[in-house]
Amino acid sequence: MEKEGGKAESPSRAAGRTSSKVALLVLAAGGVGLFVWSRQMDEACVGGPGGLDVCVVSDMAKLPNHGPVPAEPWLFDPRSRRPAITLEAARDETVAFQVVLRGESRVMVRLEVSDLRGPDVIRASADARRFLAHYVRVDPGGFEWGPPSRVLPWPEHYPDALVPFEPTCGLEADVPDRPIDSFRVPPARGSNQAVWVDVHVPREKAAGTYRGRVAVRARGGQLEIPVSLRVHEATLPARPTLEAVAEVYHPYEGEGLGSDMRSPAWQRMARCVQRLAHQHRAVFIERSSEAIGPDPTAWAAYDLAFGAALDGSLFTREGGYVGPGASEPVAVWRTPWPQPYDGALERPLIDDEVRRYEQYAREWDEHASERGWSRTAFFAYVFDEIDGPQDSVGEGGEARQPSREYLAMAHEQIRRVQAALDAGARHARIDLLWTGHTDPGSWRQRPGLDLVGTIRRWAPSGEAASPSFLSERVRSGEKAWFYHAGHPHLGVHSINASGIELRAWGAIAVRYGLGGHLVWAANFSDPRRPYDHPSYRRDDDRFGNGTLFYPGARLATIGLPARAEPVPSMRLKAWRSGLQDADLVALARAAGHGAEAKRLLDALVPRALADARGPAAWPDDTGAWHQFHRRLLELAGSEYAPGP
Repeated sequence: MEKEGGKAESPSRAAGRTSSKVALLVLAAGGVGLFVWSRQMDEACVGGPGGLDVCVVSDMAKLPNHGPVPAEPWLFDPRSRRPAITLEAARDETVAFQVVLRGESRVMVRLEVSDLRGPDVIRASADARRFLAHYVRVDPGGFEWGPPSRVLPWPEHYPDALVPFEPTCGLEADVPDRPIDSFRVPPARGSNQAVWVDVHVPREKAAGTYRGRVAVRARGGQLEIPVSLRVHEATLPARPTLEAVAEVYHPYEGEGLGSDMRSPAWQRMARCVQRLAHQHRAVFIERSSEAIGPDPTAWAAYDLAFGAALDGSLFTREGGYVGPGASEPVAVWRTPWPQPYDGALERPLIDDEVRRYEQYAREWDEHASERGWSRTAFFAYVFDEIDGPQDSVGEGGEARQPSREYLAMAHEQIRRVQAALDAGARHARIDLLWTGHTDPGSWRQRPGLDLVGTIRRWAPSGEAASPSFLSERVRSGEKAWFYHAGHPHLGVHSINASGIELRAWGAIAVRYGLGGHLVWAANFSDPRRPYDHPSYRRDDDRFGNGTLFYPGARLATIGLPARAEPVPSMRLKAWRSGLQDADLVALARAAGHGAEAKRLLDALVPRALADARGPAAWPDDTGAWHQFHRRLLELAGSEYAPGP
């Protein structure tokens, strides 16, 4: 399945949009206001050992491999004129920052993070993770699908893959992996090398301020940067507020493991991939080529690969898991059946095809019930975008619209399959997932076309996601997601986009009361050179479309030791930040601050999805999002006190 997005600005237009002003949210007790702050163009850097410049930026900054490093005021001490890392988090939240290094000679560097000490101790060895950023040349990068979208200038080298300094798959790492003890900073004048640092706050830690340092060592010298982390009273829910799902394609071809689920190496990789997703408050679903069927050996292999994700035992500290949602099973899961109907449905299904889904549902329902997988919602992905409009276009360039007769036929097949699933599953509901580029609300009250009463899990693309229709379905007890689009409907998902864009998905979902997101592919890149060509198609100018994580087995193609585990991307971490924002909104509402949470969301995202027109409405500066997050933390951790 290929999901559509939005159209990009030209490089010159994108460069010309660089503003000298940044709109920051002022979050006062009485409501929300806006003021304008002049962006400091002073670089967030200080001279370090070995002739290095050491700079600090937030997790939302997306900087090329050369050029200036603008200061973000909350990471820069105005008194000392030096970088200072200041973080704020809830318990069970993961927050991040970047250290950007520059030098004029090929310097070997070590970067270390200390424990953070305060009311308790946050151990760096357990809860801090360091990643070396890999830069890829983005070309093409125009994002020329739909209306103009804000993208960063291209062709240019931007960071995306984040190679862990040390193995991250816990006790699953039975294959020796070499850690990154030190690395070289590129020698070209003005070149940048980013190191990403994640800090997870365990649920049991006390609220308060924790302090530590980041040490940069080179040529016998050392520079220390202070780190301050304020842990608020709020604790993120063990189960995420939003269902965030991405598909794993061709598992695990890029890792050189083939497609045999019975292989222990394949099973281990599947578990590592699920841990990576869980750490980012998401779920990665496997794209099955065939149903498991009645073969007991196939079911046994499936249980070894995925059973621990479905019962929560994969996500325990005892097993080496570090991150949110410890011991919590995945919230949502795709049943392991093929998705054979893509883009269009050529004919009505024969009765045997429909009966097959009733049998699939019965087998899955019995197996899941026997295993006690009762805390996970199940859905079936059988049809994809079969009701148009289609990607092929007419002579005038417009999308080809399906006829009413075709739609009536296609929707009748959807009804038949959902009825078969309901007949087969006795213990747990299995909902068909609906995807498409048409607003399903446009079929309301149209005989033969209306899918209300059949579909219980909706996922239109961003431009087709009607807030009024989807919120109506949510109020009725159904689930409503959205997937890719471009501006002004959604943040773009390409590599040459800031760390704000995918983060915005979380705020957009809770702003409109929706339940989650779908990313159409998590690992669909060139299987031989994924770090150079991380798109499902080389000519796709939504550069990075199809990839949220990379195969560690292919790290040798960029000069690093291979790893027997997946490698996350910056965009996966931006997605995580938005999911955490959504959790904080839910906590603020639960604490009685729903009205103020709504004011914050309305100010940050005045319009999106199918309601949006013109340019993207959310701010493209990091300061506004930083202040939004801070205020949500304050609301989530405080009880509501009504006025007199």
